[in-house]
Amino acid sequence: MPSNKLFTLFQSLTDSDLRALKQFVRSPFHNQRQDVVLLFDALRAACFSKLTEEDLYRVVYPDSPFNKKALAYVMNYLMQAIEDYFAVAALQKQKAKRELWIARAALEHGQKNIFKQKIKKAKKIIEGQALDNLEAQHLKYQLEMELYNLKKNEARGADMDLKKPTAHLDVFLIGAKLRQGCLLLAHQNVLKVDYEHDLLEALLQYLEAPERQHLLGLPVIALYHHSYKALKEEKAIYFEQLKTGLAKHRDCFTLSELKDFHAIGLNFCIKQINKGKSEYVRELFEWYRQALQEGLLLEHGVLSPVHYKNIAASGLGLKEFEWVASFLQEYKSRIEPKHRELNFNYNMAKLYYEKGDFGQAMQLLQVVKYDDSLPNLTSKILLMKIYYELEEFTALESYLRSFEGSVRRQRKLGYHKENYLNLTSLMYKLLKLNKFDKSAVQKLRSVILNTQTLPEKKWLLSRIAELV
Repeated sequence: MPSNKLFTLFQSLTDSDLRALKQFVRSPFHNQRQDVVLLFDALRAACFSKLTEEDLYRVVYPDSPFNKKALAYVMNYLMQAIEDYFAVAALQKQKAKRELWIARAALEHGQKNIFKQKIKKAKKIIEGQALDNLEAQHLKYQLEMELYNLKKNEARGADMDLKKPTAHLDVFLIGAKLRQGCLLLAHQNVLKVDYEHDLLEALLQYLEAPERQHLLGLPVIALYHHSYKALKEEKAIYFEQLKTGLAKHRDCFTLSELKDFHAIGLNFCIKQINKGKSEYVRELFEWYRQALQEGLLLEHGVLSPVHYKNIAASGLGLKEFEWVASFLQEYKSRIEPKHRELNFNYNMAKLYYEKGDFGQAMQLLQVVKYDDSLPNLTSKILLMKIYYELEEFTALESYLRSFEGSVRRQRKLGYHKENYLNLTSLMYKLLKLNKFDKSAVQKLRSVILNTQTLPEKKWLLSRIAELV
């Protein structure tokens, strides 16, 4: 079957989706075309690898010769029905928002009593849930404004207090701006692009004033504030506040939002480790374990190769060999099939390296060939370390030149490029170092210690220590 967005979408539907859609496309309110029902049933029963357009057409229009245009039309109608189902299903999950929309419809029909009942019910739903994120604040604002507008239209002299909706709107706007600032900083750090933060900096001055400390007591503002400051200033105090806030207020946020907070915490730890702050290795490991337990690192059940590698590396840095071996085996099936064996072999090679089995590690690395730049570079770093451990210095020098060239050719490495070029430079110096010149050895050690953005700093220092 040729590639088609309907077929791609259909294959992504869950069993629950398909059961609901079976009823949905048969509802006259949502669909009045029998050929759409036939097409849905045909696709549900189809084996997509063997299905052809002609076969599909014969099922839908058994008494008509093949007409590609007619098939395209009915496929489009089914696509629209599925999209409508997504909208209805999403609204059904948003119970408070659903009550708000019913209230608005009731008011349009002049049913003020129903309107008030539905607004009251929506507010009760929100008050009864632990969730208190930005979306909840915005919804509270909308509900209060609906009541305000009704009072305004009923009597000009009525008590129309705008304090409640204004307070909810302020919380929403401040939190949303802080969240956007976090996104901008994360993007800025990776791609080395500059964004203006003037408005946000002014907002921070407003927010951090002593008379507005009550706002920083709200989880929906506090956690985004701590996240932004941790990303911007890279100070441990904000990271600790983020960690404490997450532990205390996890229930206030959706799974997607928790993923964002954890990503910020993970990135903070990784940057600190790259600066040589080894105390964050254990911190990173615990963040990863927490995220794994809560499913925060999975996207549609899939674990990215980057997370797979970083989790293993955090465990290896702590000599948690048994845990890492178990993790690599358990989560191997969570890697996309096309990346699975390569990433498993690479990370197992790292495990063998850390255990001192350089031969087994090198054997596994020989089958590791990546297309993506970062994994390719990290595998080369491991191989360079093995060459050094095996004292194959001629091969190492050649490999260093190749590695440096690979790094310089990459345009989308962000801060990683500086990290890897620093590593290359210091590896050259280590290779050419006269180990009998104690002054030169101490000088190189000092350079390594003072290089802020440097991967493998601990390894380099351990090699220097062997020469002292």
